[in-house]
Amino acid sequence: MTRFAAINLATLPAPEAIEQISFEVILAEMKGAFLAAYTEARVRNPELPVIDTLNLETEPLNIAFQTMAYREVLVRQVGNDKYKAASLAFATSNNLEVKAAELGVVRKLIDVGDPNASPPIAPVYESDIDFRFRAQLAWEGLSVAGSYGAYLFQGLTAHADVLDVGVFGPESGEDVDPGQVRVTILSREEGGTASPELLGAVEAYISGDLRRPLTDHVLIESASITSYAVEATVKVRPGASAEVVRKAAEDAVTLYTEQQYGIGQAIRRSRLAAALYVGDDAGRSPVVDVTITQPAADIVTGARAAPKCTGVTVTVEVV
Repeated sequence: MTRFAAINLATLPAPEAIEQISFEVILAEMKGAFLAAYTEARVRNPELPVIDTLNLETEPLNIAFQTMAYREVLVRQVGNDKYKAASLAFATSNNLEVKAAELGVVRKLIDVGDPNASPPIAPVYESDIDFRFRAQLAWEGLSVAGSYGAYLFQGLTAHADVLDVGVFGPESGEDVDPGQVRVTILSREEGGTASPELLGAVEAYISGDLRRPLTDHVLIESASITSYAVEATVKVRPGASAEVVRKAAEDAVTLYTEQQYGIGQAIRRSRLAAALYVGDDAGRSPVVDVTITQPAADIVTGARAAPKCTGVTVTVEVV
C-alpha cells in the first residue's frame, strides 16, 4: 500500500546559508589580517616597532581583537537567527506563527487556562513540532480530490483535541469500500479515545459543504488504544549515582514512548533497551546491563490503533 508521507523537516541538514561560527577562527583571521597589513606598513615605515606579543592575554591589542571577534560572532549569529526565522524548518515560537500564517495556518489553543486562578494558569498551545507539521501540510489541504494528505491536514486542524489522524482508503485493507474514506482520530483527551462530541466535531469540519469531495463517504472513528507499562531493571557500575541514572533512564524511556504515541506506531523492546543505556555527553555509560520485565514483547498495534504508555518504572542495581 502506498501512503502519503510528509518530509520530516527535523531530519534535514542545516542549509549552507546557516553559517558555522567559530570565535577562535574569527579571532585568528582578524590577527592574521592585522599582521599582514602591519608588516606592509613596516616596509614603508621601518621605524614602526615589531609586534610579537599579540597572543599574550595581557596584550591590549589581543584584548581588542577578542572584543571585536566576540562582537562579530554576535552579528553573524543574528544573521543565522534571521534566516531560521524565515524558514518553516527552523522557525520557532512567534516566528513560526508568522511563517505558518503565510500558509493560512494558525496555532491551535489546547487549553484556555484560567487567569483568575491562584496562581494563574497559563493557556496551553499546540507545540512547535505539531504546529510545524500541520503548516507543512497546508498545501495538501488545498486538494479537491480527497488525497491522503488533504484528509490528514483537515483532520488535524478540525479540533484542538485531535492529537493524531489516520486516513484509510479502499486499498488499505482496513474495511473500506470503494467511495469510502476512513478517518481515525486519536484524542488528546485522557486515555486517547475520541469522545462522540469530538468525532462529531471532526465530521462536521470535514463535510461535503466545506472540505470533502461530494463523492467521498467519510467514516469517522476513534483510534483503538493499546495500553502498556514499562518496567525495567538497570544494572550500573559501583560509584554511579543510582538516583541520577534512574531519573535519566525514566526520562529517556518516557520520551521514546511519547514519540511513539500515534496511530499505527509500535513499541520495540530494542528501542526501550537503547533508551535505558543512558550516558553522558561523551557517550560514556555507567550501565552494564538492562532487563525489561514489561512489556514482555514488542507492542505492535493495528493500523488504526495507538500504543499508550500508562507508566514507566525503572529500578537501579549496583553490581
